[in-house]
Amino acid sequence: MLVPEALQDGFVAATNAVQGNTMPLEKRVSPAGSFTEPEYASVGLTEKKARETQDVVTAIIHFDSTIRLLNRVAIETILGFQLRGGELRFEPCMPPNWPWFELTYRHRSATYRILVDNSAGTGRGVRSVELDGQRLPNDTIPRW
Repeated sequence: MLVPEALQDGFVAATNAVQGNTMPLEKRVSPAGSFTEPEYASVGLTEKKARETQDVVTAIIHFDSTIRLLNRVAIETILGFQLRGGELRFEPCMPPNWPWFELTYRHRSATYRILVDNSAGTGRGVRSVELDGQRLPNDTIPRW
């Protein structure tokens, strides 16, 4: 699974960009995993290669509703992206030091590019919602 490695590498890069070159990028043995069957990508040694030089413990974890729930909680509570009754609402609650984030959402044949600007540093609340340059009432995108 590339996600843990990418998160760590990104954290180190961001920390070094802001604070100077203070954090080394450590390369160590990391667990590998996959969200697909068959696996389409991995980081680190294959199980077969690792067994040649190390004791290896493996497990199969089924990513079921628990992962979907955690993903939904993060998207709905941190990013504030809430789809309810055919309306798309925004209620972000993000760290005040996040200047912005962007989310791409595809629904049927439409692609929505959602940019949340937190340059004021409040971390929450919605000043306005625009769709194709037009301000929308009630800070929602109506049924589509």
